[in-house]
Parts: sequence; structure tokens; C-alpha cells
Amino acid sequence: MGNKNRSGKKKKQKKKNKKKNKIEKEEQEQEQEQEKEKEQEKENNTLGLPPPPNLGIKKKELPKKSAMKKTRKTKNINKNMNKSKSKSKSKSKSKSKSKSKTKGSKVRKGVDKETSELPMLRLRCNSGKLVPIKPSSGRWNAMVITDCHFNNTNESWFAPRLIPDTMNKLGELIKSEGVEQLITLGDIFHSKCKSDEYMVQIVEEMAGFGCEMFMIGGNHDRGKTSRLVELLPKKKYEKQIHIIASDYFMGCFPSQPNEDEVDVKSQNLISERTYPRVVFAHDAGNNYKLAGQEVVMFLRAIRYWHKWFQINDLFVTGHTHTNRWFDSENMGSLGPFHMGHFGKVTYGILKETESGGALKWNVKGFYP
Repeated sequence: MGNKNRSGKKKKQKKKNKKKNKIEKEEQEQEQEQEKEKEQEKENNTLGLPPPPNLGIKKKELPKKSAMKKTRKTKNINKNMNKSKSKSKSKSKSKSKSKSKTKGSKVRKGVDKETSELPMLRLRCNSGKLVPIKPSSGRWNAMVITDCHFNNTNESWFAPRLIPDTMNKLGELIKSEGVEQLITLGDIFHSKCKSDEYMVQIVEEMAGFGCEMFMIGGNHDRGKTSRLVELLPKKKYEKQIHIIASDYFMGCFPSQPNEDEVDVKSQNLISERTYPRVVFAHDAGNNYKLAGQEVVMFLRAIRYWHKWFQINDLFVTGHTHTNRWFDSENMGSLGPFHMGHFGKVTYGILKETESGGALKWNVKGFYP
């Protein structure tokens, strides 16, 4: 009997020690987060960056140590009370579930239940690096597209039968706009691709339009874009096709930067406006479905938490499947470039000013 009592006491002590260790770890993590926030605020002040936005997120408060110290009697009483409550709750839940099925759910149309709310606490705001890209011609005259989703198996959404029409339209626009570079912002391919040969065929067809290409991976084709480095013949496309790592940002800079040419007062992004530089990304490594106001929160959180962003930089992403622009904050997202898209098909035109001191950005589109 004595040995059993000793073993029981040891188990209880181990449980108590585990709880104490968890609380201590959480307190240490909170202290480290506070120190990091203070350091970021100092660096932002030195760089002249605006403070991060208040997204209305409450930090998780840890329970006080006094609350963890309960007597054995109170614990046993609480356990018995909880058992009786759980039985009654399980009965009421089963009734409510049957009623909810008949009435129908109130979830927004077109948005999954699990991803309808953007988990801002899990956003990878500090992931990725800014990779400067330069055209071989020395001056930017580029077309920007995103989210083609080639080889999607769904006939009603980005239908595969419309891929030839999409490629023909792309070739027509490249000729009519007279661009020299083609920038793709990810998700050129869908998750399930036929074969490696199919991917190479699509990229070679794009390269056949004669443009220098800059590609970044998206949440559907992160692994595929990195594999293209090995699949494409190096000697043939070494100078024409440039593939950037999936979670990274592409930064376009003018040939002769001049701050005097930047138009800060203009508020209409659909017409041409000048910027000191333009930063492109797909989703910055965040694979979340977005709807409504979540697009603003998503772009704002990523932009304001990166140290290298400047106030007058334009930030452009794909991934959202919406053509939305926020003039006062110099940011926005392009919609998909596919003839099977429900709505306006959009693309961007990036050009340098005549003196080469700033970059012009213009958003265009058409209905398929």
C-alpha cells in the first residue's frame, strides 16, 4: 500500500510541474514578443516608417499563479459539477444540430467555413526577402499577370478548354502594348498538373512571345516553379526566364532613381501614377482564402510589418482573385488572367518615365 501511495504522489507532482513549466514558457514567450515589438518600433522610427496598424487583436492573457493554486477538495467538487453539466449540454447540442440542418447555415456564399475569417495572429508578416530584379534592356516596359490556374480540372471555373484562348489573348496584348518583359505573380499552374512536360510546354509558349520573363511561385505552384529551374534547358532560357523563390518579394527599381518625379498627390491608381519603386508578391507564404474587408487587412499587415518598405512604394499582389486598390496606402491586388474567369480579366502595365527616374503603373482589363 505504501508503494502505491508514493507512486500516486509522484504522478501528481509531475502533473503540477508540467503545468508550472507551461506557464513559465508562456510568460517567457510573451516577454520575448514585447521585446521584439519594442525593437521594431525603434527601427521604424529611425527609418521614418508608419506604425503598424491596430487590427483589433487582443493578446492572450495568461492565468494568474494564484488561480492555479487550488485545493484538492475544490478540484473534486468542480469535476463532479462539470460531469453533470456535460451530460445536459450533450443532449441540448444534439437537438440544436438537428434544427440547424433544417434551417440552413448563415456562412457567406463562396467562402469556406474554416477559412472565412482571416487568422491574423498566424500571418507570416516577417517572412520573405526583397529581391531586386532588373531587365536586361535597362528600362522597364513590362506586363504583369497573375493566377492563370492552367490545368484546372473544374470545367466551370478556369476551364482547361479555354487555355488556348487565354494564351492567344496574352500574345495579342503583348504585341498591342509593345511590352518587353512579362512578370507573373504566381499560380500560373493549378495544384494538380498533368506532367513536367506540360509545365515546360506552357512556359516555353509564353517565352515564345519574345518577352523577358520574371516568375514567382504562388500557393498552388510553389514547388512547380522551383522545379522549372531544373526542367527548362539552361543554355536556351538562361537570360530570358528568371525564377524567384516562392515566398520572396520582387522589387522593381527605375534605371535612374529621382524622388522629384514621384507623384504623391494623385489618388487614382487606375490611371497612370509614378512611384519610386514597385514591390510584387503572391501571398508572402500565407495560404488563406480572402473575402471583403479581409483583403485590406491582409495587404496592410504584410506591408507595414516589413522594414524595407518605404512610404511611397507601390505594393502589388496576386492570390486574392479580386481587382482591388487602396489609393491612400499605395497597395492593391490584381485579378486572375484567364478567359474562364467570372468577371473582368485584369493585367498591369509597368513602365519607366522618359527620364528613367520613376515608374508608372497602370491597371487595364477586359471582359471575356
